[in-house]
Amino acid sequence: TMFTLPRRVAAVGCANHCFSNKLACGKLPRILNSVCCKNKKVTNLQSLYLGFVSFSTQSTPALMTAHQLRSVLDNRNDFRVIDCSPGGVAGYCRGHVPGSKLLPVSPDLKDGTTDLDMIRFDKFYETLGICDVALGKHHIIVYDDIGSLQASRFWWVARRYGIENVSILDGGWQMWCSEGLSVETNPPVYSNPKTYNSSSANRKILAALKENSKYVATIEDVHDASSDIKTKTIIDTRSYAEYVGEKQINRTSGHVPGAIWLEWKSLLKPSSNGVSVFLSKEEIKALAAERGIDEGSKDIIIYCQRAIRAAHAAFALELAGFSPKVYEGSMKEYQNS
Repeated sequence: TMFTLPRRVAAVGCANHCFSNKLACGKLPRILNSVCCKNKKVTNLQSLYLGFVSFSTQSTPALMTAHQLRSVLDNRNDFRVIDCSPGGVAGYCRGHVPGSKLLPVSPDLKDGTTDLDMIRFDKFYETLGICDVALGKHHIIVYDDIGSLQASRFWWVARRYGIENVSILDGGWQMWCSEGLSVETNPPVYSNPKTYNSSSANRKILAALKENSKYVATIEDVHDASSDIKTKTIIDTRSYAEYVGEKQINRTSGHVPGAIWLEWKSLLKPSSNGVSVFLSKEEIKALAAERGIDEGSKDIIIYCQRAIRAAHAAFALELAGFSPKVYEGSMKEYQNS
């Protein structure tokens, strides 16, 4: 079904995050019980990875406009679009970008065991297979309906696991609708994945994962940076109440000593039609300079509560030329250790 009416998304409360549009990025279930299946066979993990590293889409921007995406959908078949919105099947069926796949796992992309680590790489690759992504063929475009918060998280996890060709739809679902572009309301349709076994993964993939660990900071890295704050930078992307300790979520409150407060929402601005979009490269640089973040710093660590908001800030800062790391454990680990 094709029409141009925007999807209605119910407000959702969340104890850990505060959004101006009252939507949450928190622990919302993504259990998909009744979905269609095309029974397509997913290629093996090695083929997916090795094919992807040879795939070049240098002309594709990291941040795409709605009309750029519309042009891609009209004229190319080497792209896949994934809806990372937290509304689940119900929200997806109320409306989505034509041809997009609903992310079939929690958009937080966390390890369900401890919630301190990101989703396992074998599970992530399997998820891409379910979404009909062939890494040697497709560029991935992600979007959501909460200020690109979950889309940025997908981008960050993909980066951690060696997948560089991911773009974000600026303004997300709201921008798509505000531009009057057509939408679909069909239920999610997935490919039938092959179950991957991480213990038998190709050594080249494991080597790449080790190399890409440079994007992720550990609690030891945070302690080290905090003790050398004159040469290293720590950024707290939570709300001001969390930063100063007025809002306590963990065993202790406050922030990492020496951390600079830069709330993730400050990296967004309203567009001419009122939809939240990312600041320009120049605006991000100016805001960073105002907060005392050195553009030339080689050691920048970003955190929040669960590395969701931190990933959003990391994407924005990379747009402006910074090279940050994300502390995956964030304050859920730091303040409960």
